[in-house]
Amino acid sequence: MFLLFCAANTTMLRITKEQLKAIESKQLEHFIDLMVEYVKNNFPDKKELPELRKYVSGIVKKAEVYDYELETDYELFLDLHCTFAELNDDPLPPKLQNILFWPDREPAEKNKLLFNALKFGFYGRKS
Repeated sequence: MFLLFCAANTTMLRITKEQLKAIESKQLEHFIDLMVEYVKNNFPDKKELPELRKYVSGIVKKAEVYDYELETDYELFLDLHCTFAELNDDPLPPKLQNILFWPDREPAEKNKLLFNALKFGFYGRKS
């Protein structure tokens, strides 16, 4: 259970785990709706996918597994999926798995390395 305390009027609001899950679920649905519109507006070839919402939702869930948190990181990860078909492979090619599962790598860095690997065929830092 989460407690919110407001010192000004000494009111305490209790939010149960179930309530928190419901709030998070609504936020996630809204975010997926926004990302579906983003895909429709920026990737005309994808907007006709019969299950576009399911496609976007799957990418968002993948990003969660790879420790993505910021909307901008999710958006770029979605961009990469829409641009490079190789990211939709299951399982992912080993070089892409290495990028995504490397410990303590920030999502922005993951996106940058994914782009380099997919666009230019290399990843990692140049010496």
